[in-house]
Parts: sequence; C-alpha cells; structure tokens
Amino acid sequence: MIFGFSYKMVPMFSLSHGYSMKPAPYVFGVYVVGIIILISSFLTGSHLFEVWGTLMLFAGFMIFTWHVKMIIDKRVKKKLDRPFMFALFAIGCGALIHFAAFAGSAANFLSKMAGPIILLYLVAWIAFSIIGYLYKIVPFLWWTHKYSKEIGKKKVPALKDMMDEKLALPLFIMFTAGTILLILSFIVKLMPVFYVGQGLIVIGAVLFSYIIAKVITI
Repeated sequence: MIFGFSYKMVPMFSLSHGYSMKPAPYVFGVYVVGIIILISSFLTGSHLFEVWGTLMLFAGFMIFTWHVKMIIDKRVKKKLDRPFMFALFAIGCGALIHFAAFAGSAANFLSKMAGPIILLYLVAWIAFSIIGYLYKIVPFLWWTHKYSKEIGKKKVPALKDMMDEKLALPLFIMFTAGTILLILSFIVKLMPVFYVGQGLIVIGAVLFSYIIAKVITI
C-alpha cells in the first residue's frame, strides 16, 4: 500500500518530471514473491525458505528505494519540505529494517530479533511514512475541499498557511527519539527507558492529532 501511494506522493511533493516507472513492476513482483516464500517458511518450518523470503523482501525494498531516488533526482523543487523528508527518512529506515531481517535470518537468530524488527517495521517504516505523507496531504485536501471554488471570489488562505511547519521538526524528533528508546529498552532491559520512549511517542501522537485538528479549523 505504501509503495503504491509513494509512487503518487513522491513525484507530487518533489515536483519530479520525466522519470521512468519501469522498475515499479519489479518492486511489487519481487516483494510479493518474498512475502509468499516467507509465509511458506512459517507453514513448513523451512529455514531455507525463511532466508530466501527475507532476501527477496530486502531485494524488493532496495529496488523501491533506488527507484524513489531516481524520481527524486528528476525533481524541479530544490528544497524539500520537512514532512516529506520525514517520509523519505522512513524509506531509509525500512531499508535498514529489511536488511536486519535478512541478516538475522541468514545468521539463524531471526526469532530472537522478531520483536524489535516487527516494532521497527510498524513504527519506523509504516507509521513514519503515513505521518510524513499525511502532514502534507491533509492540508492540501482540506484546502481543495473548502476553498478551491472560492478562488478569485474572495480572499482565501494560502496552502502554506494551512500547516504549521514549525511544529514538524519537534514532532519528528519526538517520534524518532521515542522509537530509538523503545528499541534500546529491549537491549538494556530497563523499564524506565521503555516508559520514556513510549511517553515521547504518545506526546508525538497527541501533537500530530492537534496539528491535523488545527488544519480543519482554518
């Protein structure tokens, strides 16, 4: 799902033109094959399937990462917005997570790493991607819904006024720091570290909710 809307959001937010979409079928094809093989490893208990499955997932994700770089290289917009950069940061996190899963499987201790890897997959890849994109999408959609028909008839807010860019950096720092502390708590096995990490993520979630609520009140 994230691959799919990334192919729409990345060119739009970076103002990229003239890029090729030929690698996209390989991204989906390789990744889906990896999912099928990995599921087969759970059903059969085959370690070989597990290694091949995680390898295919890693390969599919790296093709996606390379393709996104190709699209970004074709951009017209020189300075990228912080929310969009956070979504790109999530792609980098995803690449590292997939490599860690493959390396853990190849070394035959993936089961011991499963908890942290699943947590990072859900937060640092999926959640970070969605938050980064929503920070840009929600103001755009609300502005289009509320003001597009009033342009030229009366003064309307500019799209850049629909979102608070100043809150973006502290928000993303809180999410990133909270996630790092959560993973660290698994390593050092200290509950205070876990509570601080979880607290930062909760505060970040509340702040993000406030930012989105603020948009639809403009």
